[in-house]
Amino acid sequence: MVEPAANGSSRGRTLVADDEPHIRRILTTLLEAASFEVDPVPDGPTAIEHRRGVPVVILTAKGQDADRDEAFNLGADDFVTKPFSPKKLLARIDEILERG
Repeated sequence: MVEPAANGSSRGRTLVADDEPHIRRILTTLLEAASFEVDPVPDGPTAIEHRRGVPVVILTAKGQDADRDEAFNLGADDFVTKPFSPKKLLARIDEILERG
């Protein structure tokens, strides 16, 4: 079960970038159900144009150590492989936001 914000307000704005429209819709729906405002974009370059000092979670099918290392070297805050648990993804996002 996705936990919405306690007072019904927004938990913050997120940016979702994925080249697969159905994955982008799933992530957008998941985050909106958890009271996030979501800006969906179709790819990484577009996400970089919109990024303004926000944490980055890489959600990818590439799960090799080299992929993870590259993501962190490029500044990612977390790295989650597909398939993923929506509940765990939200928990990771919450952890990052609490640190930030």
